Amino acid sequence: MRYLKFVLFPLLLIVLAGPFFVIPKVLELRKVSCSTQFGECSEALRDKLDGNVGRKLSEAKKSIRDVLSAETSVEEFAVRFRLPSEYKIDLILKKPKYGLKNPQGSVALVDGGGMVVAFVEETNLPVVVYEGKLPNVDGNVSPQQAFALELVYNMFYYHHVKQGEVKDNMLVCLLPEGIEVVFPLEGDKRVLMGSLRLILSRLNDEREGLKIERVSRIDLRFRNPVLK
Repeated sequence: MRYLKFVLFPLLLIVLAGPFFVIPKVLELRKVSCSTQFGECSEALRDKLDGNVGRKLSEAKKSIRDVLSAETSVEEFAVRFRLPSEYKIDLILKKPKYGLKNPQGSVALVDGGGMVVAFVEETNLPVVVYEGKLPNVDGNVSPQQAFALELVYNMFYYHHVKQGEVKDNMLVCLLPEGIEVVFPLEGDKRVLMGSLRLILSRLNDEREGLKIERVSRIDLRFRNPVLK
């Protein structure tokens, strides 16, 4: 009896565990689904993942992991099997810092390093409206776009301005007081923001003889800022 138990237990273990080792090497992948914390994965990434459909499950899983590990916008990922023959992929993309928006399209979410991590229809992040083609996911914004994004981020932090627009080679923001602020697309961001804070403090100081109600525009593109 003891000998029978000794033989049956390994056999039962093989019968129960066998399919977990055999099926992935025999069954073919029929479907791949992919989502992020912002919605569906990008079309470019889905195309890469769909290239594994038709491969054996074990081969497909390794390939999928290699693809995701090479994606610079991916912070973390999980690959789960779902019956009858599907891999469900959940991604956590790198945290975006601001958005770059085309007036006719969606918003490109950009991380602090200037890389586009996803596209969404709307966002609560500081946004730069840019007339032109936006970078693809995993692509980088241009130096001028990065400069404008960081300025708008600072405007949001210090002056509660959530959006700016790049036009005619300049960045235009509107303060809550209704004053239009014009920035260049290159230079020292700290100097520009410091100049703006100094001008606003003087406009709010009655001893300076300047009234904020009489100013509609602050142009910081010049060595000596121009007030209108």
